[in-house]
Amino acid sequence: GLSVVLKGTKIGTATDFEGKYTFPQKLKEGDVLVFSFLGYSPKRVKIVQDQTVLNVTMDAELVELMGAVDTNQTYKSKRTLWQKIKGIF
Repeated sequence: GLSVVLKGTKIGTATDFEGKYTFPQKLKEGDVLVFSFLGYSPKRVKIVQDQTVLNVTMDAELVELMGAVDTNQTYKSKRTLWQKIKGIF
């Protein structure tokens, strides 16, 4: 599920479950691919001459949440219209 985008464009693709992908256009020497996924630091890889395979390892990104958790109240999600109708039957 990583996003793979050619830097400076909107041309890209996504990897499959095993991290495999095929880029939608032919890449040339000097092109830079940007790999990104939520919770990981983006990784930039420069294409070298005649390169056909890239092995990329993503590094987890430290995410800090600001605020306090309210434990005095129980969270109750709002039901959608479909859930309300479904509950009648």
